[in-house]
Amino acid sequence: MLQATPRQQFTVLAIDVDHLKRVNDEHGHQAGDVLLQSIAATLAVLVRGWDVLARVGGDEFAALLPGAGPEEAAKIAERMCSAVQGIVLRADRAQISVGWASAPAGTHPQSVMEAADHHLLAAKRAGRDRVVGGEFASEPVLAWGMSSDEVLDDVLSGGALGAVYQPIVDLADGHAIGYEALARPRGFSPRDSVEPLFRAARRTGRIRDLNLHLNVSTTALADPVHDADQLLLLLRSAGWPATRTVLETSAEERITSLSRLAEVLTVYRREGLRFACDGAGQGGSTPEALAALRPEFIKVDGRRTTAAARGAARGAIEATLGFARSTGAVTIAEGVENRISADRLRTLGVRCGQGFRLGRPAPIAAMPRPTSGAA
Repeated sequence: MLQATPRQQFTVLAIDVDHLKRVNDEHGHQAGDVLLQSIAATLAVLVRGWDVLARVGGDEFAALLPGAGPEEAAKIAERMCSAVQGIVLRADRAQISVGWASAPAGTHPQSVMEAADHHLLAAKRAGRDRVVGGEFASEPVLAWGMSSDEVLDDVLSGGALGAVYQPIVDLADGHAIGYEALARPRGFSPRDSVEPLFRAARRTGRIRDLNLHLNVSTTALADPVHDADQLLLLLRSAGWPATRTVLETSAEERITSLSRLAEVLTVYRREGLRFACDGAGQGGSTPEALAALRPEFIKVDGRRTTAAARGAARGAIEATLGFARSTGAVTIAEGVENRISADRLRTLGVRCGQGFRLGRPAPIAAMPRPTSGAA
């Protein structure tokens, strides 16, 4: 799991069983095995259904918590320490030490694992039976060992950009209704996340320069410098019809002028383009923004997709479905990574999905043409 760069925030826990050697020496290796099994069972109960828990060494465990931020990670780690103390072996209470590191989407996971190990070492040096952790502070290292700022500089100075395409699939019968085009700088694999580049662009005020009009920020979309004519010219030169093109807005930015956005959308729609809203209900995707955008496609954020069986996430998805029904929009669930999730979302009424379970990003040569009107 640590070979893939997550597309959402995540946390890694490094867990050591305290004094396992003493248990083996005093009570035998069979007792040590029983202790490990008891601790493993206890930890498994405390992680969430979509988390990954693994034994990674003789007395070492690790957990990968997709979507978990620092506050949630700290609570889970503390609950683990407290719960394990309830395990008693030959009059001795079990104990663990936990180190955790939380990081934003796109951070190299192995670096976060190393940070969690560093916190674990600090917990052990402080006396064991405790939790030490924090947010991963370093900027992720990306292609060629470059930071996100350096890769961004390379892209904006004319560095090569490629594109990969991820299918958007009808959950009822599995056919692709379209593909999302994903730009990748040179040196990036199809699975590498570019979220760190967008964060760097927003931080340095270069988001307008970074975005082109396919997967587009609302800032660039409403910018009078970049108008519909430019996009139409690009589409014509590529031989691709506007009517088969969907512009997907980012949920990361607040929309400052809904009236200006409505004017821009009218111009684009007049030319046959359609719109998708990414991460419904988050960031800039407020109810007011959704009403102004009137998207033909509404994407359900991957964190809600993953937790679709839980009350709050299910309620949010149902609210999104209600809005979609009232406007005739098609719903697309992001982050569909297993069959159970796909079946659950289809039962709720979500029509389409996108995720590694349904299709990984790949070059255009590997993609059949869509079987419906979406692009």
